[in-house]
Amino acid sequence: MSPDFAEKGIIMLDKRLMECALYVTHGSVAADIGTDHAYLPVYLIKSGISRFVYACDIKDGPLEAARASVAREGLDEEISVLKSDGLDSVPLDGITDIIAAGIGGETIAQIIDRCNYIKKNRVNLVLQPMTRAYFLRRFLCENGFAIKAESAVSSGEFCYTVINAEYMPGEAKLDEYYFYTGELSNKKPDDIKYLNRLINKLTVSGEGMKRSLDKKTEGEKNTLIANKIARFLKEGNK
Repeated sequence: MSPDFAEKGIIMLDKRLMECALYVTHGSVAADIGTDHAYLPVYLIKSGISRFVYACDIKDGPLEAARASVAREGLDEEISVLKSDGLDSVPLDGITDIIAAGIGGETIAQIIDRCNYIKKNRVNLVLQPMTRAYFLRRFLCENGFAIKAESAVSSGEFCYTVINAEYMPGEAKLDEYYFYTGELSNKKPDDIKYLNRLINKLTVSGEGMKRSLDKKTEGEKNTLIANKIARFLKEGNK
C-alpha cells in the first residue's frame, strides 16, 4: 500500500478487483454489478476515481455485507446499495461506467443485452468474467462493442481476464481467433499464463473432439486456434 493510500485509510483490493479499478474512468458515476461486500465501490470512492457508485447485487446476503462496508467507511452519501437483477433497478441517468466482476460471461452478456442505455450513451464497460470469456468477447464484438483494452490477472490457482469495452460500431473485430484472445499480449506474465492455460484447454478438448465424427470439425478448429496462440506467444504475431 502506498503512503498516500495508507493516510486516507484505503484498503488495497485483491489483484482481480484492483485490475478492474484500473479501467474505471476518473470522475465517473459507476454501477458495480454483483458487488458482494462493496469493496470495489469503497475503493473507487476513497481513492478519488469515482464521484458516486451504485453497489448492486441480487442477493440479500451480499447486500447486507455491502451496507455494512459502506456504513463502516462513512460513505452513505457517495455509495447507494441497491437490490437489482443486473441493471434492471438501477437509475441509469448519468452513469458513465458499469463494472461486472465475478460473474459468468454469459450472464454479463445478458445484462448488457437488456440495457440499451449502454449503447446509447457509450458507457465504459469493465467486465471480469469468471467463465465463458470467449462467449462474452464474441457477444461484444458481434453487437458493436470494441474491446479497448484487456489484461489477465492471476490469483492463486486461478487466472482471470478483465475486459474494457465500449460501444463503437464499425470498430469491433469479428474474428474467431480474436474471440479467444481479445487484446491479451505476449509480454505480460499473467497474460502469458492465461493464454498458456487456454492453449492446454483447447488442445485437450480438440484432441478429444477429433475422435468423434460429429465433433471432428470443431476439434480441428480448437487445435488450429491453440497452435495459432502458441505461435503468437513465441513470435508475437496475431
